[in-house]
Amino acid sequence: MLDDVLKRYNVDPKRVYLTGISMGGYNARDLASRYPGYVAAAAPICGGGIPRLAD
Repeated sequence: MLDDVLKRYNVDPKRVYLTGISMGGYNARDLASRYPGYVAAAAPICGGGIPRLAD
């Protein structure tokens, strides 16, 4: 989905930021850890996660 958004819209790929609350926070953190090349920064709020994947 992110590839599609980057192709369709005028998005600077070096400025993709994520945020989310609760389950959205968990998913923001998960997406950032799985695809670090896509994300400039993430600000999960009240989300869980796996600390060892935070690098």
